[in-house]
Amino acid sequence: MGKCRSIFAILILFLLIVLPWLGGCRDDEPTSPGNPSSESCGYFDTQDFSWGIYVYDPDEQNSRGIEVIYNGYVDPLNPPEVSLRIAGAAVPLTFSGVGNWWIAEASLDAGSSYSFELTASGQTTKGNLSIAFTPHAVFPETIVAGQSARVTWTLDGPASCQLAGACSGDMQDDEDCYDKTLNSSAREFTFPAGCVPGWGDQETYLSLAIFNRDVVMVGKTLILISSGLVTRDYRYN
Repeated sequence: MGKCRSIFAILILFLLIVLPWLGGCRDDEPTSPGNPSSESCGYFDTQDFSWGIYVYDPDEQNSRGIEVIYNGYVDPLNPPEVSLRIAGAAVPLTFSGVGNWWIAEASLDAGSSYSFELTASGQTTKGNLSIAFTPHAVFPETIVAGQSARVTWTLDGPASCQLAGACSGDMQDDEDCYDKTLNSSAREFTFPAGCVPGWGDQETYLSLAIFNRDVVMVGKTLILISSGLVTRDYRYN
């Protein structure tokens, strides 16, 4: 997702930075601090978390983009001191200059677990996060009005938290979105016809996506999210 290839990339950044952060796997029972939740999966309110770390899909060199996000205002002229260590090694952070996030890159292998250590304004929080596998998906070639759309995929390892999503609209205007929580064993999903406005409309921009995520909550201080995301865009106009 390093290059914003679709409205989903913009949607995720918007949800992470402007709206309450995008949640992840959750169980009916409370999640132990620092431990991933079960395969039960959905959205949860993360406004109480002070910080979030989001790990993206890798590029061709297996380098993954990382965002460190503060849940609050950051003075662009006087941002707080923030440092990140992964598996004990310091990872250079660059302040965005605007907004409330820092960016970094690191080489992290899917399926492996890494220790994350975030220090902000002198306070350190630690947690372990497994890096999610990116789905290999087969999307329909076209979307037809009045007809459902079936997507199948494979993974190079186990899934923990999967979702299917669709968004339609114009990148200059508001998008309408649909999402469905999936079982961790799912490897196919059929999007209902008309699940978003303009389904199959020749004048509508549409994007379908399959997510695989690993999520860890460390008390109410830090949420760690690793997301494997694959999308297919349909631009008709």
